[in-house]
Amino acid sequence: EAVRIQNNLTGGYTWKLDEGVALKAPFFSKVVVYSQEGTVAVTDNTKLCESASICATPRQVGFADTYGITVEASFRYSLSKNPEVLEEMHDKVKNSNNLFGNTLLPFSQDLINYTASQFKAEAFLQGGQNQFKSRLVDQATNGMLVTKRVKELVIAEQANRNSDRENTKVGQQFRYEVKILEDAKTGKPLRNPTAIAAYGISVVPAGI
Repeated sequence: EAVRIQNNLTGGYTWKLDEGVALKAPFFSKVVVYSQEGTVAVTDNTKLCESASICATPRQVGFADTYGITVEASFRYSLSKNPEVLEEMHDKVKNSNNLFGNTLLPFSQDLINYTASQFKAEAFLQGGQNQFKSRLVDQATNGMLVTKRVKELVIAEQANRNSDRENTKVGQQFRYEVKILEDAKTGKPLRNPTAIAAYGISVVPAGI
């Protein structure tokens, strides 16, 4: 646990991050406790929900090709060990319930939705789960990728009932692709900071 002990008389506070005995003055101290690690589960799996810090029912997400799939996922969060970073987090969320209910759960749901918008449902269902999970980890750790939906012209051969090559026609069709935008100078992907980046919280998707 990460424990914040505040002296209500002086306004001073200390963070206790290691095992041991900590003293507080009765009636004159306010104690706020955060679990250093916790799980957010977006699932209807009863056993997983019972062991999670917070749980929400799965929601259908929209993929890049407009198909919707219900994705279940769980995320393991670890708090920073830096008291200054923890204090900045506490100043915003105030307590553990707010941290999980108002910050980590919405972030988890947004991360699933935003990542799904970068993939086609067909690719996901045909073995793309590992790539999807890797993209979740990457964006949770390094920032959300900046993407753009691009309309592309595709030249396709359209065969009629006869299978010989002479009766095959060339047709044009449009499809939409999601492109990851890159920095013009460095060539690296453009990213936006995550909602939890300022709190020094690390996350590893435990499963999808």
